[in-house]
Amino acid sequence: MQYTIRGISPALDAALRKRAQAAGTSLNEAAIEALAEGTGLTEAPRKRRDLSDIAGTWKGDKAFETAIATQDRVDEEDVDIAPAPAEILALAVASLTNVPASQRDLLVRKLRERKL
Repeated sequence: MQYTIRGISPALDAALRKRAQAAGTSLNEAAIEALAEGTGLTEAPRKRRDLSDIAGTWKGDKAFETAIATQDRVDEEDVDIAPAPAEILALAVASLTNVPASQRDLLVRKLRERKL
């Protein structure tokens, strides 16, 4: 099978050429091998980062622990941020300050009838 691949970046070109030179193969063979590895078609194990060099090296930090403890705190009671019905009614009535008294009284009566 033949492929023509365009748009190879200079960094990828350099990496493939370095790989070919290190393996003593052609650029074509190195590219095919890289494609096979990238698609998981080879038996070669993938290199994975071993974190043993940093495992167990954590040093306690009081400021960090305080910040995390604050974020982990759970309030003991549920917080209800919605106003109570009486507060809603008071806000509605207060918003009617520029409405003539006769219309305001009618609106207030209708609001109270809705039994918030």
